[in-house]
Amino acid sequence: MKKVRYILVLLVSFIIAVSCTDTALDPLQFSNMKKGTLLALRGIQLNNLYNLGIPGARLVPQAGLTGNESFDFDAEFLSTDKSSLASVDVYVVKGAGGTTGRVLMKNVPFSQFKSDGTYLGPWVSISVKLTDVLAALGLPAYTDPSYKQDPPANQLLGTYRNGILFECDLNLTNGTKILAADIVAAGLFQSNQFYPAMKLTWTNLRYCSYDAASWSGNWVGTEVPGSVDANKLTQDPLDPNKYIMDNFWGDGVDAFIIFTPSTNLDNQVVTFPDQTTSEGGTIVKSIGTYDQCKQTFSIRTTYKIGGASFVFVYNFAKA
Repeated sequence: MKKVRYILVLLVSFIIAVSCTDTALDPLQFSNMKKGTLLALRGIQLNNLYNLGIPGARLVPQAGLTGNESFDFDAEFLSTDKSSLASVDVYVVKGAGGTTGRVLMKNVPFSQFKSDGTYLGPWVSISVKLTDVLAALGLPAYTDPSYKQDPPANQLLGTYRNGILFECDLNLTNGTKILAADIVAAGLFQSNQFYPAMKLTWTNLRYCSYDAASWSGNWVGTEVPGSVDANKLTQDPLDPNKYIMDNFWGDGVDAFIIFTPSTNLDNQVVTFPDQTTSEGGTIVKSIGTYDQCKQTFSIRTTYKIGGASFVFVYNFAKA
């Protein structure tokens, strides 16, 4: 272990030395960044990304677009000179990987920033309408039936399968700019205080309508922690949403699960109800989620047997 630590110290020292001598290798491009100047993410998107580990904002086109969707985020201006910001330019990036450039969506003047104690520095709420984004990207209107289809017809899930990218450039009062492109290793900024709002993603997610019959068949269940189990799910003849599992916990034990028919991405729920298994153990009601499109489901399960209690995550995928 000491040897590993020594090697890591040498590696870090080498990276720092190279970055100091060759600005092209500086991952933060500090030569292009004004000291202490950054547009930092705040609000719901920061909480989603940093605390919950989910997309900051998302679109689910196959569930039906309403035209009222918008990409919203709060941003705080961090700088040693809080009066140095003139405005923020908000762009949407065109094409897969930004291959066809950027389109300016709006200019946000510093006069719209608030200093009301919500955050330490001046901050602003920025909103970009989906209808404006689609037009800027040259995509069909939100009412187009292609958005309920699979790619490539559905360009949001095809061309923009990695999400719609937004960039924010800062215009300073001295006439200089701080570009989103200057942050080439944004991950190094991603603490709760310095998470950059200069490169953001509107994530596109796929939703498939619930299909009860699709869950029959052979599955692989991975226990975390634990083993990998072969399982077969058989649909209950009296309840199409109920399935009998023939190898719970890899012990040849029968147990049953119930799928809740979903209407959107957020209510794809699967449950182990309270039950006594064929080996005499007890499953305490456990709730998880499924993905109809990917044909996967996952449940955090509590199982009691012989006076002992076991809690584990059970992840399933089609065999």
